[in-house]
Amino acid sequence: SAINNITYTIMEKQAVTLTVKNIMGEVVALLLNNEVQDIGCYKVTYDASWLSHGVYFYTLQTATGNETKKMVKE
Repeated sequence: SAINNITYTIMEKQAVTLTVKNIMGEVVALLLNNEVQDIGCYKVTYDASWLSHGVYFYTLQTATGNETKKMVKE
């Protein structure tokens, strides 16, 4: 399946940006764009079926920092 669930927790109300980038650092998907979210746990479901096989990275950007994790499209 090409469905990826991206889960994250934010500890204070703030704007959130969530992007998916290819191995060259190019943005291939913008899942959240500066969306203000309350404290809590979130899950974003992303259909990556149109992407080529390979390694991708998703980055969660907030005012308190950035977090990047790897995902593999088989």
